[in-house]
Amino acid sequence: SINAEYMGTAYRLLSLICTNPEISRPTAKFSMAFQRPVETSEWEDVQYKFGNKVGKYASHEKEILTQKIEQIMDEVVANYDPLAKRTTAELAEMLEDDDEDEKVLKAFREKRLAELKQASTGPRYGRVAHIGRSDYVAEVTNAGKEICVVVLLFQDGHSACQKLAQALQDIAPRFLKTKFLTIKSTEAIPDFPDRNLPCVLVYRDGKMLQQITGLNRWGGPGFKVEDVEWELSKMRAIEGSELTESPRE
Repeated sequence: SINAEYMGTAYRLLSLICTNPEISRPTAKFSMAFQRPVETSEWEDVQYKFGNKVGKYASHEKEILTQKIEQIMDEVVANYDPLAKRTTAELAEMLEDDDEDEKVLKAFREKRLAELKQASTGPRYGRVAHIGRSDYVAEVTNAGKEICVVVLLFQDGHSACQKLAQALQDIAPRFLKTKFLTIKSTEAIPDFPDRNLPCVLVYRDGKMLQQITGLNRWGGPGFKVEDVEWELSKMRAIEGSELTESPRE
């Protein structure tokens, strides 16, 4: 499909940029811009992620994807920092090798301060909230920087949805930095098939990272709360779980 072809190209280019050690402070810009950019709404963007070509995507899909690739490339090239993804442990080791490297020392300090700030501040949730279609963009895609959102798509009377919703209600009070939400599947995505329920979407920084349909990922129909917690921890949807191995092992 056009989506897979274009985004696959984008990811390959991003990988090349981010793994090339010679690129430290690049100034070049990738330019594929059109004179008249095609503007899309946030709702059209959300629908497109689920395969629904609505609005401008129905008539200008290729142009929109090309523009998005250009935006991604320009952001990566402008903001690339070879030290940004280093952990504090890695930066500390680099300092031991060369304790006079000001760039490494600065990165170490900034990383450590960010970790301390993240641990002590930020939004607190602690419950599962229900939203409607009109709330989706504000509560999910615009939730905020570094905010993880777990969204359960459900239908009333669906036993598997009810069981998974109960598990999330048990988990939410223990992981306050994750926003847990529920929304009726057909409100989130028109004509969403019941055979794909329950469906869990995991977002971070407004981008969808995971889409889990059915119960297999959670351990099947007999899953327990611990199974759900383990899987959410593995995908980094929650932080601070005390589970060290799969409950099913």
